[in-house]
Amino acid sequence: CGLPTIVENDATAAAVAELRAGSAAGLSHYVHIFVGHGLGAGIINDSMPLQGFWNNAGEIGLLTWPAELANPYAGDQTPFSIDELAVMLACDSREIARPGVLEKLYAQRDSVLMRWLDLNSKRLRLLVSLLENIMDPQTIVVGGNFPPVVTHSLIDRAYPLLPSVSARSHRDIPRLCAGALGPEAAAIGAAMLPLIAHGSPDFRRLSSMRGRSQTIDFEKRFDRVTGAPTDDDISS
Repeated sequence: CGLPTIVENDATAAAVAELRAGSAAGLSHYVHIFVGHGLGAGIINDSMPLQGFWNNAGEIGLLTWPAELANPYAGDQTPFSIDELAVMLACDSREIARPGVLEKLYAQRDSVLMRWLDLNSKRLRLLVSLLENIMDPQTIVVGGNFPPVVTHSLIDRAYPLLPSVSARSHRDIPRLCAGALGPEAAAIGAAMLPLIAHGSPDFRRLSSMRGRSQTIDFEKRFDRVTGAPTDDDISS
């Protein structure tokens, strides 16, 4: 349609939502681990999303895990994901993503789901240590497409956490906690992005340049959309 478009991945969108209206409200540095059909992290650094030179910051689903954390029952599915659990349950990932399915399995203490939780709580424990020592966040929030009961169980099993620079005796918030917005966080964040971009030129620059190989004059494009005169309008 010829209009500027803000493009963000689901992990970063969820991180923005939790920063503005969720578990990370009031923070300036935090990491949002997004567990969905893949595994990603939205990294908020000094209240702004960290994207990296190639726009790949937070692609933790591509990590190589230690041999003791491998899953021989999940084939080539991304570790720590809905797709990994679906393979273990021998069903389609869309089936377990339906409302109420995982909650029922958890209430029944399904053995496969319990095994998935046990394995991925150990992965989460290692992941938290890595992210804390590299990013030095105020906290790490876990969210994504899993229902709250599964997310909370995963976090509870991850404690006690490994030593890191975040293991301080005086803390106002826990090192690891669940997101407050649930599976809707990514959609809520996506809805917020245009409003945030209107009020934050720095955020607009980050989002407008995501995935582009050539520099664009994003301010001129933004001014044209909002009706403000641009240099081209003045010169003509």
